[in-house]
Amino acid sequence: MSNQSKTAAIETFLASYKVKDVETRIALFAEGIVFEDPVGTPPIVGRKAMNDYFVATVASGWAPARKKTSVSRTGRLWCPTAMPSSTSG
Repeated sequence: MSNQSKTAAIETFLASYKVKDVETRIALFAEGIVFEDPVGTPPIVGRKAMNDYFVATVASGWAPARKKTSVSRTGRLWCPTAMPSSTSG
């Protein structure tokens, strides 16, 4: 996957938060996704569970904290973290 494709996928993911489009967001993930939240909650396994997580996240008012996604020279992605919408800017 090219850096441009990686960046486009992340930007699509972040844009989906702004318009609360869970369908577009979940389409970016494989059926067998295993998502581990860094706050130490149990892993989320499978697209259905990930969809439920996103629905709950949107309902709670979370939104991206920053608007810029970047890809380093080594190909690593930097993706903004989500923050409550009342503190985003």
